[in-house]
Amino acid sequence: MWTYEDVRRLLDEPVLLAGGREAKTSAGKAILLADVFCHHYNVRPGGNVQKGADPHGELRNQNVLIVFSHEEETAKHFGLTVGVVQEVLAEGRKRLHQERQKRPRPHLDDKMLTSWNGE
Repeated sequence: MWTYEDVRRLLDEPVLLAGGREAKTSAGKAILLADVFCHHYNVRPGGNVQKGADPHGELRNQNVLIVFSHEEETAKHFGLTVGVVQEVLAEGRKRLHQERQKRPRPHLDDKMLTSWNGE
């Protein structure tokens, strides 16, 4: 689970094109790694978990990384090549994975139930 702020903080760098040029919007604003990542994985400021899927409110303002479009569609949206989008998404996943390694690991249920396994 990730908050919108987490993703923006971890991916707050411009997308670099060939030759080290920054990718820009049609208005001349730099396109950030976070912009592409959030668009592709549907990361939202208020979270992307629907209230009906969170009956206890534990996932409020949290985002589950879900792909809703193809890389080609994300590339078209930002005016980038598919190769650049693939690199941006790979870098984003790598950085989030590194950050995830700093968090406590979830509990592992490793008990064995013989009644389920033997007869």
